[in-house]
Amino acid sequence: MVLNSTPDSSSGRKCETAVFITFDFAPDDSSATDRYRFPAWPDTGRTFDIFGMTSIPAAWADKEELTPGSEHGCMRREIRTGACTPLIFEFPDVDLSDRPDYCD
Repeated sequence: MVLNSTPDSSSGRKCETAVFITFDFAPDDSSATDRYRFPAWPDTGRTFDIFGMTSIPAAWADKEELTPGSEHGCMRREIRTGACTPLIFEFPDVDLSDRPDYCD
């Protein structure tokens, strides 16, 4: 996963500095896309969100080294039943135990 970060300039945020983080996912096995159940769902330009937050405190993103151009482990999961959005991206090297305050 490769990241990009842009400042959140929205008014009314609940944290002082916030960023939107987007990422591009690439599987370790390039033939994996041939086995996707949902191949039309894009793996590029995805929004990194934590527990429904799309605007993340910049200090937390820096602490987790979620900086532009950085690369992190990522797993693409496909939900087969009962979900409106059938894709979930998980980031095993990002510590969510100290998740940030809500910014949106």
